[in-house]
Amino acid sequence: EDDNGEPVSWHPRIDLVETADAFELAMDIPGVSKDDLTINLHDGVLSVSGERNARDLQETDTVVRFERQTGRFYRSFTLSNKIDEKKIEARHENGVLVVRLPKLEESKPRKISIK
Repeated sequence: EDDNGEPVSWHPRIDLVETADAFELAMDIPGVSKDDLTINLHDGVLSVSGERNARDLQETDTVVRFERQTGRFYRSFTLSNKIDEKKIEARHENGVLVVRLPKLEESKPRKISIK
């Protein structure tokens, strides 16, 4: 279920990496248009939802095999509250959604010199 209690049909595969500067999410969503995606960040929780529509079949078509999942999907991830929300970037290319969530300056690790 998503945050609204709506049923979901599938869960895309993801990579989520934390670097010194940001969290970076890559999600495999081939066949999903960027117009069918919703990305939200609220109280440190990143959520991504969308829908991949099933192929339209004609009456004369015969299904040999259907393996790709279709329908609604939803994924959510709890991250640090130290995200610079004004600098979040998302891009959609070659069937992969990439979301970069930069950390606030004060939350980045810093080297302390010894006097």
